[in-house]
Order: sequence, then structure tokens, then C-alpha cells
Amino acid sequence: MTATAFFPRRYAGVSRPLLLAVVVVTVLANAVALAADLSRGTFLNVYNATQYYLTWQDGFFRRGFPGTVLHLLMGRDPTLAELSVVTAVATVLGLAAMLALVVVAARLPAFSGAEGVALTVLVASPLTFSMVLHNRSRLDPVVVLLVVALALLPERVLSSRWLSAVLAAGLAAAAVGSLEFAVGFVVALLIARALRQPPGAGRVVRFALELAPGLAIALASLLLRPSPATIDRVAARFGQVGVTAPRENSVSVLTNTVPQALDLNRDHLLLTRVLWFAVFAACFAVTVVLLRRLGRTGAFDTRTALACLVCCAATAGLVSIVGFDYGRWFSLALVGLMGSLVVGQRRPTTSVRVLGRSGRAYPRPTELLLLVVLLVSLVGQQFPVYPAWG
Repeated sequence: MTATAFFPRRYAGVSRPLLLAVVVVTVLANAVALAADLSRGTFLNVYNATQYYLTWQDGFFRRGFPGTVLHLLMGRDPTLAELSVVTAVATVLGLAAMLALVVVAARLPAFSGAEGVALTVLVASPLTFSMVLHNRSRLDPVVVLLVVALALLPERVLSSRWLSAVLAAGLAAAAVGSLEFAVGFVVALLIARALRQPPGAGRVVRFALELAPGLAIALASLLLRPSPATIDRVAARFGQVGVTAPRENSVSVLTNTVPQALDLNRDHLLLTRVLWFAVFAACFAVTVVLLRRLGRTGAFDTRTALACLVCCAATAGLVSIVGFDYGRWFSLALVGLMGSLVVGQRRPTTSVRVLGRSGRAYPRPTELLLLVVLLVSLVGQQFPVYPAWG
């Protein structure tokens, strides 16, 4: 794949050097931030990484899927050094999945003639690669990997829609088992899969088959709370392998009820929470509006695209009421939406080498919006994900 394949000389007044410069600066900005964390010894956030010690062997836990798989593979709990390796591998896989998703999304027929611009917007967005890096100690890279795998799953596997449905059910359940709030983004993907199939009873049954396991896990995750004794057992386990975590960590907060979660939000000023929500909601909204403008007329006004957009945006908004990690929710919403568009429009068969040979002209407001988004995104790469004051 060459630069020329995605980037013609000019896109309606936006030059190829500018687009390439945005991509280069975005990569460098994230590399510098990562290097700074490594030099400070803060690559691994133990508070968040303790969720890798959750296993369903201690009873049902929300977010227990990755820890269960890790424990089965290792036969024991990982040490702190091994946990650093695990999170690094998960982050690399999450970044690779994100790269695959944005490249495939930029190649959708809707962006014909504008592939390079769409790719630049998705790479430069604070809600894509930088969010995976920022949340590397959480389970988010695993969720991104599973959601992208679901988005790229063929309609037929070994010529069978039913086998594809079984695999989709497994991927959806694994994603929700890693983060229960991902259920809304998974539902968007499953809706897109269902609407791609011929109408009939088979489509309804396959949709129910794909949705049921993940929905059951989501409901159990939201309704069941681990007992304090179970949380103490998990804390004792990661203490035995030399992991020193704060008394309040990402495992202990799983016992919180909705009122307790809302009380935790009040530790930060209301103005701070409103500002953070507005920043990340605006990043999501502007990215969607810009992609819609870059897309061909009507490409994003289909019932599938609108249903998936509402599902993803509503999920991010609702989760933001109880969780102030707003960047995470809108990042996963964008991943879910891009995945839904890929499922709904399917991957093009045109070779990458012939893409983007003729740029497409855009109205003046779209050009200005594009430039603003790209410039703001470069700053937004380093915008704090977690409310650091108030």
C-alpha cells in the first residue's frame, strides 16, 4: 500500500502533504506520550489492571471474561511483571484491530474518491488510537479487539450463515463479558448484521441467537453484585503475587450500586464533569458529521446507519450518567458505529492500489470543518481522559 493509493495530490483544497503531516504528527504525539509514561514507570496503572485478576471460577463477575481466559492459559495468576506484558500484548492487538477497522472503514464505497480524507480523520481522532493507548491498563483494548472481530466476521463461514451466527454470538458474549456496557455497541453491530440478511424467520432466529448470550451476561452483570467476601478473595490473590493495589481499585468498585456510583461522581465538580462530557461528546458528534459530509449523498442516511448511530450514541450517553470515563464510552461508540457501517456496507472488492485517484470536491463549510477537526484533534490527543481536577 502506497501513500498515493490513499492520498491523491489534492482533495478539494486539502493537500496530500497536509494530510500526511497530520497522520505523522498524530503518531509522534502518541509515541511521545507513551515514552513519557515508560520513563516515569507509569506504563501500567495497577488500579485499573486489577480487573485482569477477575475470574468466573470465584463466581459470576461482570468483566470476568479476560481474567478467566488468562488464568486458564497460565494456570495461575500473573505476577506484576507478567501483567505488564499481558497489557502490552493486549494494547498492541487493540491497536492492530483499530488500524484494520479504520482502513476498512475508509475503503467503504461511501467514501469513494475521499478515502485519504476519511482515513486521516479517523487516525487523527482522539477517540481511536490515542484512546486505546490511554486505556491500555483497562480491558478496553480487549473489547476493541472483540468488537472489530465481530465487525469483520463474514456473513457466511464455510458457506453457512448459521455457523457465522454461532461465532458472532461467541464474540458478542466475550465483548460483553469483558465490559458489560459494551452491550449497546454490540447490539448495533448485530442489528447491522441482521439487516444485511434476507427477510424471513431465519434472520429473526439468527439475530436472537447472536444477541441472547451477550444480553444475558449484560443483565446478570447489571443485576448481580459480587459480595465483599468475594472481592476480598480476589484482592488476596493479586496480593499473593506481589501486586500492591490501592484499597479502592477497579475490582472493589464493582460492588457499587447505581447510587454509590453517582456519589463517586460527585467527588468531582459538576462543571468539570460537564466540560469533560461536552468535549468527548463533541469529538464524537463532529467526527460523525464530518464523515457523513465526506460520504456520498445518502450513504449514511439508511435505516441501518441511523439505527446503529442512535444505539451507539444513546449507550455512550446513558453510561456517562454513572461513569465519568466519558472518553472511553464515546471511543467505544465510534468503534461500534464504524463497525456497524462496515457490516452494513460490506468491504469493497476494489484493490487498494486503485483507490483515491480522483479527489472529490466538497462545499466550503465541509473543507473548513475538516481543517478545524484535524487541528483540534492534534491537541485532543493529549487531552486528559480522566478528570484531573475538581
